[in-house]
Amino acid sequence: MSGFDLLFKDNKRRKDIFSPLIILIALFSSLISVEISQFFLYNFIWRKLIFLFCAAGTA
Repeated sequence: MSGFDLLFKDNKRRKDIFSPLIILIALFSSLISVEISQFFLYNFIWRKLIFLFCAAGTA
């Protein structure tokens, strides 16, 4: 979060970096959403594998 705070403080001083900041935030948010979807997919696969291992263990 310190990096974002630094960017916003710099933005308050110099208005000319405002549009690059918006572009950066858009890029970061798209990257974060991709990471989150990959994480949920990974979690889903792991839960399926754990379920299969548990079923094999109890059978």
